[in-house]
Amino acid sequence: MLATTVLTRCVRLNSASQLRRSLQIGTRSVSNLVLKEADSSGVVTLKLNAPPVNALTRPLLSEISNSLHEIVTQVDLKKSESQAPLVNGVVLTSNLNHQFCAGLDLRELHHPDPEKLKDYLQLFLKTLRSLAALPIPTAAVYNGHALAGGAVLGMACERRFLFRGQPPKSQNGASYWVGLNETAIGLAIPPFLRELAHFVVNYPAEFDVYLEHGTVFQPDDAYKVGMVDDIDDELEQATAKAREWCLSESVQQPRDERMQAKLRARARLLKVLDDIDGQSNHLLESVLKPGFQQGLDARFKKSA
Repeated sequence: MLATTVLTRCVRLNSASQLRRSLQIGTRSVSNLVLKEADSSGVVTLKLNAPPVNALTRPLLSEISNSLHEIVTQVDLKKSESQAPLVNGVVLTSNLNHQFCAGLDLRELHHPDPEKLKDYLQLFLKTLRSLAALPIPTAAVYNGHALAGGAVLGMACERRFLFRGQPPKSQNGASYWVGLNETAIGLAIPPFLRELAHFVVNYPAEFDVYLEHGTVFQPDDAYKVGMVDDIDDELEQATAKAREWCLSESVQQPRDERMQAKLRARARLLKVLDDIDGQSNHLLESVLKPGFQQGLDARFKKSA
């Protein structure tokens, strides 16, 4: 039976012994918003656990960021400092049924204080960069809708695996939706998102049109354009494939060589994300426009 450890939210783990306890292979660690599971192969699964839709609230983003920090520190520990096996990969998925991640927390965007909003947007961008630059193989398993910022998180991973599930009240057999629908709610496309999309998709020029129109995709179309790399009818199989991919990638070449190759391949994307001020200001300007705020007014009034 797997041991269970309760972690205090947002505690920074400073010593090697604390890290071993927090990411001990073969255990399941539980925090409020991110469930962390590590198996004997050294693949760590992070499950987003913020009902109802895994909106990227400040606390959720902080826990994702802290989890990535713990993993990076564990990767960097020398064998002489830790008896725990190396971390060989990360799988990002959801603990909720039918929802991978709905994206940014719209409450943070609704008539915000500009400084507080900028702080929130920078937290999102820093978390995204940490995931994109993680020095081990990363894979996302979409076990529900992955939209806007949720799809962005998945695209920061190296591979994306989709479970072809069927949400409640789906029409005509529709499955989960995947896509960057920011423009559909009135946001302008920030430079980092265009760079990320061009890095991931199969047809960058054609995908620009999808970006401009906020297009979302069903599984087969998501696969065709490159939004996902694999589709499976069984969730357990999709998750197993993601873990197997991480493990196979971790043993194909020395860790340092693979990490350097990954950073070289993602150099343009990471350079754009390094401009935290510029990217957050671009988003801030878009959010503060009257048209966007009026759209949120209508959305919140409808859901009230």
